[in-house]
Amino acid sequence: MTSGARQHSRTRELAISLAVAAVAVGVIAVTATPQGLAVASSSPFSPDVRAEAQALAASVPSQVVDDALTASGPALPVRTYTITARFGERGQHWHLRHTGLDFKAPWGSPVYAVMAGRVVKTAIHPAYGRMVILRVAPGVTVWYCHLSSVLVKPGDVVAGQMLGRVGRSGNATGPHLHLEVRVDDRPTDPAVFLFGTRPGKPGGVPRWYPATPSPTVASLQSLRG
Repeated sequence: MTSGARQHSRTRELAISLAVAAVAVGVIAVTATPQGLAVASSSPFSPDVRAEAQALAASVPSQVVDDALTASGPALPVRTYTITARFGERGQHWHLRHTGLDFKAPWGSPVYAVMAGRVVKTAIHPAYGRMVILRVAPGVTVWYCHLSSVLVKPGDVVAGQMLGRVGRSGNATGPHLHLEVRVDDRPTDPAVFLFGTRPGKPGGVPRWYPATPSPTVASLQSLRG
């Protein structure tokens, strides 16, 4: 190979390397969104479920420190948090898929009612731990799970009222609030309910969830004391 050919080869290799680096930088720029790693997760959705999830997904701030209010009105369940698991993700801790939204927060952080409604049950469950079930509309319940303590009894509450404190009861690897929004006992994406284009309105039930819900509000064991 002549010196000119060698120089051309080195130039071509350098150009390829720069192109690859540029693509890598572009990928980092796309995935390093304010939503963080939870949004950029690699959950193995099938194409139809992935399309459904993308259609329902709403922008979720990965971390918030504010007055517990979203811009559109509903109260946030915790004031300072990091999203660590999104709705529909798969993992070893979940029997089917993740049926809620996980808000990582310091142990004992206050947990708030996202809307005015009625606490219909305080419960205990092997996986969900200590729970508060808040009905915010006919057939629509918000489940607050893994609580360290429950501070309310069944009855009416107002938006922003303190319901309990963050913990790790049940099947939890660390302190966080697992929040579910259920329609007739079937889970929907809490991000749509809290941060979607129509805050306070639940999204659709995903096709991957069984027709028969389990557990249900009625089947949950009431918390004593």
